Amino acid sequence: MVGKIILYNYADFGLAPYGKTWSKLRKICTVELFSLKRVMSFKFIREEEGNNLVEKIMMAKGSPVNLSEMLLSLSNATIARAAFGKGSTQQKRFLLAMKKTFEYLSGFNVADMFPSWSFVGEISGLRHGMEQVHKEMDCVLNEIIEEHEGKKLDGDDMNEDLVDVLLRIKRNGEMGLSLTMENVKAVILDIFLAGSDSSSTAIEWAMTELIRHPIVMLKAQLEVRKVLNGKRTIEEGDISKLPYLNQVIKETLRLHPTGPLLVPRLCRETVELAGYTIPVESRVVINAWAMMRDPKYWEDPEIFRPERFEDTTLDFGVANFEYIPFGGGRRICPGISFALASMELWLAQLLFYFDWELPGGRSPQELDVEEAFGLTLTRKNDLCLVATYHE
Repeated sequence: MVGKIILYNYADFGLAPYGKTWSKLRKICTVELFSLKRVMSFKFIREEEGNNLVEKIMMAKGSPVNLSEMLLSLSNATIARAAFGKGSTQQKRFLLAMKKTFEYLSGFNVADMFPSWSFVGEISGLRHGMEQVHKEMDCVLNEIIEEHEGKKLDGDDMNEDLVDVLLRIKRNGEMGLSLTMENVKAVILDIFLAGSDSSSTAIEWAMTELIRHPIVMLKAQLEVRKVLNGKRTIEEGDISKLPYLNQVIKETLRLHPTGPLLVPRLCRETVELAGYTIPVESRVVINAWAMMRDPKYWEDPEIFRPERFEDTTLDFGVANFEYIPFGGGRRICPGISFALASMELWLAQLLFYFDWELPGGRSPQELDVEEAFGLTLTRKNDLCLVATYHE
């Protein structure tokens, strides 16, 4: 129901079924929207927004800060600037509309699993609510697109934001592709649905585990501070020198994947699996959370141990499907590079500039790890910490 109503009848790349539409949108994502060159062109945005976060934490002057709220604001601001540019007048309206959209996406709709039960959405008012949210979102998107169509670019493709890129491809028919305005709007929504809180949630869980494991926290801080000794600001070019930080992020995503259930797949042919018959066109939901805690593949799977990634070829959903925090196969998240660049930089900044502890002198073991299930797997309770500036 979500894909049909909110995402313009599956005009996006996330939920669109396999076919020509999905193939062309996937090509746009990999070649244009999330190419390495494009991701690097947004480096200054990630660095500026990360520095803004550091300044906000410093202003607290040792008082507890709600890191969950700060990280979500950071992630939203970064995605919005990459998508719309810095001067968009519709950014706040869009984010408010997206918040309502997330509420519907995070809920369970029985008709998604059992299509014959679609009448439930009519009776419960779910369909009507989605249609109202879609109408509001469509109005905001139309105004954003009008803003972009009216502005002048300097001819440098790398100065384009993501909406500029989509409109250019639609206007010029580049790569032999023909985009509709519904495709443009649906892809914009996909970018926010996939990216607005995934990076912030991952860092939130990383900080949770680091607080609960002081030795790991110290090891990560020592690496960052030794490598960056003498520097006043952190740049993305420094991150490649921090292998342990990368291991911390990989282990965080194993224990706390931001998307515990992958985007549903549609079975293209009838298959036999583990004694079960899965009919053609069945919706298949993959439990990535369970796979990455399976003791068949992971030693002590419930323990947070970044060192398990020290001497391994495991990478994000490439060949080893026991580790799929970003999905795998042809449907793997196309924004991996952007997400990882954000996570690594912002976590490095938190560890470089500050020492962290729980408010009121509480011990690390008192920090809860209760989860709140939704579109992303967030903490049930906000992460509030005391930050002390590290001289």
